[in-house]
Amino acid sequence: MKPYETISVRGIPIKQVKSVFVLADGTALTYTSRCAIMDSILNSNPLGELTIDIPESVINPYVTVICIDIDSLVINVNSVKVQRSP
Repeated sequence: MKPYETISVRGIPIKQVKSVFVLADGTALTYTSRCAIMDSILNSNPLGELTIDIPESVINPYVTVICIDIDSLVINVNSVKVQRSP
């Protein structure tokens, strides 16, 4: 018996998702993404939701581990001066 057909993951930088696969054997999984219209217009890297299709053939009877491969993020950090109290 198949417990689910899809899973949803929220709060993902959807434009940076490279692939989704099963950890055990590397089987590629199909997915769709969505986000709010205003986020996609105003934000170059919007957070959204992935809906991942889970075929019955990849379900492990103990645990199925799904990997989401995301491009690394480049974060610019400005120098911050820390002052300690005496």
